[in-house]
Amino acid sequence: MFPIHSNIRAAVLSVAALTLAAASLAFSPQACAQTGQSSYTVGQRLNKEQIRSLGALQSVVIDTRSYQVLQTGTSANGQPVTTLLNQNGVVGQTHHELLISSEPTAQVRRQAGAALATAAEVTYYDHTNITVARYASLDQAIAALAQVRAALPEAKVGLPITFAKPTLY
Repeated sequence: MFPIHSNIRAAVLSVAALTLAAASLAFSPQACAQTGQSSYTVGQRLNKEQIRSLGALQSVVIDTRSYQVLQTGTSANGQPVTTLLNQNGVVGQTHHELLISSEPTAQVRRQAGAALATAAEVTYYDHTNITVARYASLDQAIAALAQVRAALPEAKVGLPITFAKPTLY
């Protein structure tokens, strides 16, 4: 009845199909092997057999929780990333970023400058009192987490680890 609408719908479906095909190709095991990326996915749960087959893994402690390091590398956008396994066998990722909030950025610069000096990149969002510091390695980020918390005891400081992919509605 309305040929324009059906043409638009066909174009949208074609774009969606191409996007889906590109995404599935980008995350296929073959593509991951070629780029050195992990075949683990965020939110994936490994059973005890799978965990046992991994052998001895390096452990790290973040906020009194222990994680096993599955892999370190770089993300598709070139940023450092570490793939972790939590105590429940769930795969997560961290980009070695410290998030500092509830303190003015000028105060963060003054009081936590030494801990932030080793960061590969620091971004200050003055209007929201949020500072994001990205480190080259997880070990550097963990050390900086303790230093920033000591320098800014009133601030909210965290090292986020993602264990679930957001769902789009």
